[in-house]
Amino acid sequence: MENIQKKRILCEDSIEGIFSGVYYIYEKKYEKRGIELKVEGNNQNYELFIIDEFVPVDMENAVKVARTVQNKFGQEVYYTLLRTALSKEKDYKAQAIFGTIQYGISNNVATDLLNYLKRKEIYQVFQLNRTVANEANKFLQFIRFQELFNGVLYAKIAPENNVLPLLAEHFTDRLKNENFMIYDENRKMALVYNREKHWEIYENIIVEEEQLQMAECEENMKKLWKTFYESIAIKERSNLELQRQLLPLKFRKFMTEFV
Repeated sequence: MENIQKKRILCEDSIEGIFSGVYYIYEKKYEKRGIELKVEGNNQNYELFIIDEFVPVDMENAVKVARTVQNKFGQEVYYTLLRTALSKEKDYKAQAIFGTIQYGISNNVATDLLNYLKRKEIYQVFQLNRTVANEANKFLQFIRFQELFNGVLYAKIAPENNVLPLLAEHFTDRLKNENFMIYDENRKMALVYNREKHWEIYENIIVEEEQLQMAECEENMKKLWKTFYESIAIKERSNLELQRQLLPLKFRKFMTEFV
């Protein structure tokens, strides 16, 4: 009797977890057509005839996969997969990353791997990467910092995707002489930069904003922001629809000039 059971490999929701899962599948020589790689979620669905197996993060194996991707497909593909792993989408992003790597290796495709958009998994990677990159780019423009009493700059965001790692290089370069924190309230994560050290991302962080003490100059700075915003506006040429396209409402609740 034919074995109708399929195996689903579950991994941590991170690029290290996904790459660990990819390595595990190749190491075990599983039949690639009958295997599914998926990030583990709080509401994991258990299905009939599907065997779930969780693979923990193995940094050594994850690094091996990362090096393989970089050597075979180049840096552009590598960073595209990294951004894809930051997507909020949990159902198929791991499988899309695995399928893209598998197709490239099986067909000896080089740096033009992302051009094979007729392949479902590569097209999914393309879409997820674009969505994450676009949202990160928006936050580069719309983040507003407040100064705390101790001189630390603080900003809060609520992104749909995990964009904190993509914001780090930009702000550490432009605020290299400052201490700052960007807090993702959706994921309870914080990007923290100490000007004497490197940046780090901390998980399971809860910020009680009512307990934060602002610098004495902060209220004046807020007034200046609002005054500037109102002074450059031309009421007769107001176009609210275009404004919402360029500056979606979801970004405004943390922007000084709109609060």
